[in-house]
Amino acid sequence: MWYLILLIVVLWCYFLWISPRIFSSETVLMPDVIGFSEEQTVQLLKDRHLKYQITYMQNDEEVTLKTVPSAEIKIKKDDVIQLYIGKVFPATYHSYLGQKYEDVEQAIEQLCEKHGIRLQLLYEQKDDVIGGLIVEESLSDGDILREKDFLTLTISVNDSYFSMPNLVGMNILEALRILESYQIEAKINYYSAPMPEDTVLFQSIAKDTIIRKNNPYQMTLYVSKGLNLSTVSDPYELEELLVFLGYEVEVFPVISNEIPNKLVAFQVQKLYDNNKLKYILWITE
Repeated sequence: MWYLILLIVVLWCYFLWISPRIFSSETVLMPDVIGFSEEQTVQLLKDRHLKYQITYMQNDEEVTLKTVPSAEIKIKKDDVIQLYIGKVFPATYHSYLGQKYEDVEQAIEQLCEKHGIRLQLLYEQKDDVIGGLIVEESLSDGDILREKDFLTLTISVNDSYFSMPNLVGMNILEALRILESYQIEAKINYYSAPMPEDTVLFQSIAKDTIIRKNNPYQMTLYVSKGLNLSTVSDPYELEELLVFLGYEVEVFPVISNEIPNKLVAFQVQKLYDNNKLKYILWITE
C-alpha cells in the first residue's frame, strides 16, 4: 500500500515539475525588427535560431513592415514568425485601347509624368470607328514602365461618325449648337418641369450612341419651360415627368367646383435622409 502511495507522489511530482522542464520548448521575447531591412531582419532571427516565413507587400521602402507575433511577445523557439516585408515592385502599364482619348487624357498625362514616360500622339483616318478612340498603343497591358520610354498612342480620325454627347442639363441653345455641328436636326417639345427654363430634360437618342453625321433621322429634345400653375395643362402628365426625372411625388385630391384635373398648388420638400426632393401636388377632382 505504501509503495503505491509513494509511486503516485513520484509520478505527480514528475508531471508537475520535471516533465515540463524537459519537453517544453524554450520561450523567448519576439525582437522588434520593424523598419529593419530584409537582410538585417533575417540575420537577427537566424542568430537567435528562430524560424520565420516571409510575405512581400507593395511598399515605397524595402523594410520590415509587420511581424506576427508583434515585438516583445513571448514565443516558443519552435514557433514560425510571419514577416511582412515591403517590396518596391516595378510599375506596369494599364492598356487604354478602345477608350476615348479625351476621357483618359488626364490619367495618361499623370502616368507619364510620374514615371518619366515620353508621350507621342499619332492620328490616323479610320472609316470603321468613330473619331477620338485610341486604336493602337506602343506598350501592351502589363508591360513594365521604364523611365524615358516612349508611349505612342494612335488616335482615330473619322469625320463621318460621332458619339452622341449627353445633352441633358444643358441650355437648349447650347444643345442645338452641338447638334448643328454634327448636322443633326432636332425637334423640341416643351414641358412644365421643376427645372430652369430652357433646360434639356431628356434626349431621344441616348448618349454614347454612334451616329452618322447628317443622319436623316430627327432627334427629339424634351425641354423645361419652368413650373408655373397656369402653364400646367395636365397635372398627371407632370406627375409622370417628375417621377421620370427621379423625384418623389405625392398627390392630394382637392374637392372643387372648378375644372377637374387642375393643378391648384404644389410644394417642394427636401428629404434629408436621402438628399432628394419630394413634390406634393394638389389636383382638383
